[in-house]
Amino acid sequence: MHFTTIDNFVGIVMERTLLSRGSGPEIVNDISSTRAREQRESRTLPDTAKSVADHVPFSLCHRPAFMRSLCSGAHDERLAPPDELPSPERFVALEATFWQLTRRLEGIPERSQARWAVKARDAGDEAGEFRSRSEDLAFLIDRTRDMAGGGFAEHPVAQNAEFLVEDLVPLRRITRVLTPSLDMQRAVGKLMEGLPEAPDVRVRSHWFA
Repeated sequence: MHFTTIDNFVGIVMERTLLSRGSGPEIVNDISSTRAREQRESRTLPDTAKSVADHVPFSLCHRPAFMRSLCSGAHDERLAPPDELPSPERFVALEATFWQLTRRLEGIPERSQARWAVKARDAGDEAGEFRSRSEDLAFLIDRTRDMAGGGFAEHPVAQNAEFLVEDLVPLRRITRVLTPSLDMQRAVGKLMEGLPEAPDVRVRSHWFA
C-alpha cells in the first residue's frame, strides 16, 4: 500500500507515475512535513539511508504505523503537526503486489529495483535494515506469518516494514485504489476516466476511520 492525498493523486494521474520525494519539486507523494524532511536530510546517515528520499515507499500492511498516527493525532516525526494535516478522508491508498512492483516493464530503467526497510518506523531511520532480494522478503513474510498465527496484520513487521521502490512507479503497476468514502470513489473514478488499464477503485472506509 502507498498512501497519498487526493491532491497528490491528481498529479500522479496526470504524470502516469508515482515519483520519489527526490525526483522533483512538482509532485510529492509522501505525507512528511517540510520540517521533518529537513531534519532527516540534515542528519548523518548511512549511505543506504541517504537514498531513502529517492524511493517511493509502499507498506506491507494496509494499516501502517503512520496511518494510525494520522487517524489518532499521535506524534510521528514523518507527519506535519496535527493542525496542518489533511483529514484522513483526504487520503487514498494505492495497492500493488510485490510482483508488480519488482517485475521489469518496457521503458523502465534496469536500475529501478525494489528495496525495502524493516524494524524502524521510518524507512529513513538509522536503525532501519535494508535488503534487496525478493527471496529475503518472501522468507521474512513466511516466518512472520508462522510466528504471528492469524495476527499477521498486527505483527510489528507488517506494521513497520516498507518497500522502497527506486525512482518511480508507473501508474500501470497499481492494481487498485482504495478510498475512504463513496464520494471519493466516484471522484477518483471520474479522474481516471479514459485511462488505459486504469486500476480498480474500491471503498475501504474502515481503514481511514
